[in-house]
Amino acid sequence: MLQADHRWIYLWGEVRNAFEHPNPSYYVQVNNFRILASREIQLPTWQMKHPRLDVFKPQNMVQSLVLHRDNILSFFENLLLVMTDKTITFPVEFIDQEEEHRDPDCPKRYGFAGS
Repeated sequence: MLQADHRWIYLWGEVRNAFEHPNPSYYVQVNNFRILASREIQLPTWQMKHPRLDVFKPQNMVQSLVLHRDNILSFFENLLLVMTDKTITFPVEFIDQEEEHRDPDCPKRYGFAGS
């Protein structure tokens, strides 16, 4: 599980470090709203200067944060599942609920049923 998530976890760890310890070859730049030559409004973007990663092209901040939120929620759901499977000593059935069947007020992906 960690191997599959290693790339985005590493990237966001580097983003955090670049915010906290910037230098000329390692930093994050945040670009505010701006009007393009075509008179369209560009949403905020971010870009990162990194000696080993090619991530300096501007990226839509809203899309990046939504993707990061979804990744981290899925990661913790999977981590909870693995930890539960390793620690519970009695039979438990894990139920992976389809998104359309989840409660909109609390959209839990996994449910548990005792055997």
